[in-house]
Amino acid sequence: MAVRGQSAHVELPAARTSARDARRFLTRTMADWHIPAEPADTARLLATELVTNAVLYAVAPIELVVERWDNTLRVEVCDHTSRMPVTRSPRDPMALTGRGLSLVKDLSDTWGVTPRRDGKSIWFELSTVDA
Repeated sequence: MAVRGQSAHVELPAARTSARDARRFLTRTMADWHIPAEPADTARLLATELVTNAVLYAVAPIELVVERWDNTLRVEVCDHTSRMPVTRSPRDPMALTGRGLSLVKDLSDTWGVTPRRDGKSIWFELSTVDA
């Protein structure tokens, strides 16, 4: 079944609870859209990484946008800073931070950063076809 044009979004503060709130929002939205468990688990993980980065480095508010069309799920995290993200491997393999964008790069089908007039959007896409 081809699906066209589903979209949902939520605005989040730059707060410690925003990653949790983003996961809950995605869980409800993807359940309503009947997204299979995998890629839903991957989408929650990657969105958590992007929202956490926005909380740490960006200017609030943060917007989480989820779109689905055909067999593609797109998740965007929009913030109000023009500071571009940097992918890097942590120097210390035991470091607690520094892997977020690497995970997005490695686990998504495609990803990118889109500059906006009022900041930027970091997005990723996943196939919704059951493997």
